[in-house]
Amino acid sequence: NREFAGLTRLVGLGREPQLLLSPFFRSPVAFGVLSPTVGLPEDFRWAFNRGQRQAMMLHELGHFRNHDPLWYLAVDFCAAIFWWNPLVWWARRRFQEQCEFAADEASSLLERGPEDLAESLVGLGGQLRRSFTPALVGDAGTRFKSALGKRVARLLSASHVTWRPISRRSAFLTYGFSLATFASVLVTLQVITQPVVTGMPRLI
Repeated sequence: NREFAGLTRLVGLGREPQLLLSPFFRSPVAFGVLSPTVGLPEDFRWAFNRGQRQAMMLHELGHFRNHDPLWYLAVDFCAAIFWWNPLVWWARRRFQEQCEFAADEASSLLERGPEDLAESLVGLGGQLRRSFTPALVGDAGTRFKSALGKRVARLLSASHVTWRPISRRSAFLTYGFSLATFASVLVTLQVITQPVVTGMPRLI
């Protein structure tokens, strides 16, 4: 796909990710550390106009440019170890939210990128809400407002956003330090919340 190859060069990626069309994808998604892949819904080409398609693909490519799949894996590993602590899941959600915000800024490489991305997010949000069962409509609406809604508002309020991808060295230092701090806090919480055993009863 020439369009995708051009966007890959525009975002500054040296290696072009694979493109995968599947009916299982409800929206574009970036995944894979060793084999970077952008998954697209089967109706992606005709469900959105050219500007919206490019803005959404730039968002997914922005995830790879910022090395997000690797850091998602590391954060999920920490969350799996300390699954019992609600602060872990809160921190994980915050991390993912900031990654989405940073990837959204890649759309600023196009003239109307932020506006086109905001329009496509609204369209995707409507599709996802209609696909939920009636019992989950309320929950879906709340999630849309708290996740996609925040991104749409941020995109429309950013008049002049300049996207600057993080370098490999900076990403390693920044995320590595953050993960080390995150893990240290979790270990400290684990020690603090452990029950203190003052003595063992003796059998008579």
